Amino acid sequence: KAPAWACAYSGNADLCAEPPLAMPDLAFAALAGKLRNATDMQVTNDSMGSISWRADGKVLAMVAQANNGSEVALYATETGQALKTIPIANMLGAMPLWAPKGNRLLTFDTRQGQIAIWGNKTLPA
Repeated sequence: KAPAWACAYSGNADLCAEPPLAMPDLAFAALAGKLRNATDMQVTNDSMGSISWRADGKVLAMVAQANNGSEVALYATETGQALKTIPIANMLGAMPLWAPKGNRLLTFDTRQGQIAIWGNKTLPA
């Protein structure tokens, strides 16, 4: 169940009475744990929810503010293992988007209008 303060803040006691949803995969669970204990990255309102699953469901990408700027963190969904971290320009409000074939990953900064695209040489298979 959600913490009492969250239910009071949301004003939706009915929703808070429901059991929590199961984690969709181990990568999401690992990411949730990392966010809960965030010491090496700063999560802002802009980067909350900035995640995207690759079309084959094998890789989860997340954009977050890190100590030295922004980064895209890639996780294996079957194991929750961190696969790769890609440093990016300081993109506040960046959102990751996978190409339909999963061979490219794009980040779009909703505030500054910046776009970055990575291909097969940078991304895990």
